[in-house]
Amino acid sequence: MATITPVDPSLNLKLKKQYAGGIFGEDPNFVQVGSKKWFFPERFQEYSSTYKHFKVRSDDVWINGYPRSGTSVTADICWMLTHKMNFEVAKSTAFNDRSKLFELNTLFGKQSDLIKDAQHQEAFRNLFMSLENDPERRVIKTHLPYELLPDNLLTCGAKVIYIVRNIKDVALSFYNLQSTPTRENFGGNFEDFWSNLETDCLTFAPYWKHVEQGLQPAKNKLIVFYEEQIQDLRKGIKKLADFLEVSLTETQLDEMTDFFSFENYKKVTQGKNFFNDNFEHVRKGQSGQWKKEFPDYLKKRADKWIQDNIKRSKNGDKLEKYLFSE
Repeated sequence: MATITPVDPSLNLKLKKQYAGGIFGEDPNFVQVGSKKWFFPERFQEYSSTYKHFKVRSDDVWINGYPRSGTSVTADICWMLTHKMNFEVAKSTAFNDRSKLFELNTLFGKQSDLIKDAQHQEAFRNLFMSLENDPERRVIKTHLPYELLPDNLLTCGAKVIYIVRNIKDVALSFYNLQSTPTRENFGGNFEDFWSNLETDCLTFAPYWKHVEQGLQPAKNKLIVFYEEQIQDLRKGIKKLADFLEVSLTETQLDEMTDFFSFENYKKVTQGKNFFNDNFEHVRKGQSGQWKKEFPDYLKKRADKWIQDNIKRSKNGDKLEKYLFSE
């Protein structure tokens, strides 16, 4: 198992001030995992062995990617494709009840108010049991890097999808999520958040190592670029259906495309989430939103960080073409 160590005390103190009172708890602590120093709340150490030894089924569908890269909508599309396109169930239930977040337990500190809530305690207790006992084909969403996931995930026959998105859009969307009081309750500004991203002090970071592992080819693995998927949603859904070996009629493909169009899907997901609040989990859903929202004073610094990492990446050409073009 990977070595788990507390982060430097001075860094931990800074992060405590930034995150106190959110889902990490009133007095959060953070750890780094393995040689790549994957960054997590301290509760990760309670579940790391469970994650690594989880029994993957050969008919599983796993959706992986860094947070806010499009994993939720991709997982939901896959759930619909593998569950007879049951639109009524999708309209009446929370999307995270259909495709569960594998590492949900890690994200909540022991002092988090949600941990004290009986309904959420039950959900935490039963997360792995519900997955193990699910009689249907499972669609599992995860943001964990591949080296922390079950060893046989890429070799047992399960379908695995890795999704990537423009890092500036990812950062803005992740900041919006983490700044929400019912989520991480991040108390800093966007520059503080970006600094944490650059220095690998965000949950599931380092970002570039995450993407590097995700882009490694493997049998039964599909790499999806968010920008391509939403540019032609119908084509994107068909690509996922073909990968999952699900046959669609033209009418079914039309129905799926309509259901997952941004405005329709946003209405379906609004207020239906684990937290029972009205947070817009589907916020903008657009490619290139960073051009409107990314602070001008940070663009030069961000571009240098991005380009420096592209040059070091084994997949630099691919990243340059799909993720960071204007």
